[in-house]
Amino acid sequence: MKTLVMLSGGIDSTYVLVKLLRESEDDVFAHHIHLVNYEGRHAVEAQRARAIAEHCRRTIRPFHYTESAIDHRGFRFFGIDMISVGFEAGLVDFYSLREDRPI
Repeated sequence: MKTLVMLSGGIDSTYVLVKLLRESEDDVFAHHIHLVNYEGRHAVEAQRARAIAEHCRRTIRPFHYTESAIDHRGFRFFGIDMISVGFEAGLVDFYSLREDRPI
């Protein structure tokens, strides 16, 4: 089974990643999105996500890790990031996880 984890670099997604790596034999795909907005948190979040991925690979087991970016600096709003994450997860699934994806 293939399992996708959207890795934010926070405690919740890190817990899910570690649990899957330790307690399953799934082919795990972790994906981090650089959610660039006027708050500017994306640099720290990316650094943490990369450090978490490297640590988990070194201490638990290998898995796939990818990144993408969405730039929302032109918008002054909060809360819509989760819609973007859901959309990006669908793209990662379609282009990276599926055996039957179009060429």
